[in-house]
Amino acid sequence: MGERTGRAAPVKMIWFFCCLGFLLTVLLIGAALGGRNFTSALNLRNVLIQVSWTWMMAFGMALTFAAGCPDVSQAGVGALASVIVAKMVSGGAGEGAAVACALLVGIAVGSLNGLFAAVFRRRTMLITFAITAGSLYFCRSIAMLISDGMTTPLGRGLNFIFPLSREYAPFVSLALCALPLILFSVTKFGGFLFHASEVGERDRRTGGQRFWACFLSGLFAAIGGILLTGRLSAGTALAFSNQEFTFLAIVLVAGIAIPNLAHRKGEAAFGLGGVLVAALSMTLWNNMLILLGVASFVPPIFTGAIIALFAIVNALFCIPMRLPSPAAEEPRPYSAPVAPVAPVAPVAPVAPPPGHPEAGGDPACWEGLIEDQRDRPSPGST
Repeated sequence: MGERTGRAAPVKMIWFFCCLGFLLTVLLIGAALGGRNFTSALNLRNVLIQVSWTWMMAFGMALTFAAGCPDVSQAGVGALASVIVAKMVSGGAGEGAAVACALLVGIAVGSLNGLFAAVFRRRTMLITFAITAGSLYFCRSIAMLISDGMTTPLGRGLNFIFPLSREYAPFVSLALCALPLILFSVTKFGGFLFHASEVGERDRRTGGQRFWACFLSGLFAAIGGILLTGRLSAGTALAFSNQEFTFLAIVLVAGIAIPNLAHRKGEAAFGLGGVLVAALSMTLWNNMLILLGVASFVPPIFTGAIIALFAIVNALFCIPMRLPSPAAEEPRPYSAPVAPVAPVAPVAPVAPPPGHPEAGGDPACWEGLIEDQRDRPSPGST
């Protein structure tokens, strides 16, 4: 368990205000370069709608990173949920049934990832990362198989998905993200959320935290896929294609890799709140590049640079974290208890032989007796 000395600084709170500064910087750059096209009410409304599913995806990924089990399957789960909703609605099923099936699929994938994360909690985080990466490609391949690689339109006359994904999408996303934030602020889970990644894989208590983090990640990914499907009026297996690195950049900008050294419940809320601010900043940044007419291959360059830069910054903040050495936490080999040894009784002194000077004999006679024994031949000698 990480050592706590004194009163640790509120790192998450400080980083949250840094994220707000990053958002303000993006707004100022966009207003200076994009002009009225960037600051118009219509463009800002479109940005809020676009960031709604990004909030869902990045928030789920941030939960798993904070719990010490990085999950990168959000894009694949969202694509599968998108295809399921589109196929069921276009096939005549009700909107509620389609949404429920998509949510169940997201919960199933998240629970399976969480089960593996809890079982392999004593292994390196690379195992969880590899398992969830496999889930990403598995879910996207299943989506391609169901849709035959084609886009499936939803049709018209929908009374639930369209309003949910367009007019009310930002409010729905904020409300869903606010529930975990409130939960982490009043429960012990929030105090130990970022602590799970701090203490490493040897802490037994992190198994349940990792399971529920992956569970919520799968649920939020399915909701993100539903919101995108309603926005596009169609479902496609290519939804969120190549967006995994954008979500990773948001997680790093939010400082999720920085441990909660203070172990305060509110610190976890500030850490996850930074994800919402970072997602809005990245969405505004990409929107500004689109308005400026930048080629489509240029934004990934900025995304890669942001990932590299903020990964280094997160690592530098983790250096002061003091952890016990692995050797100190390893169990000692079992050894049977040794019975105490009884004290040895003192030996009585031996009385000197007759004729010895200490027994009152003549010293000259005793020396003569010793010399006679020396001159006497030993038995068996010739």
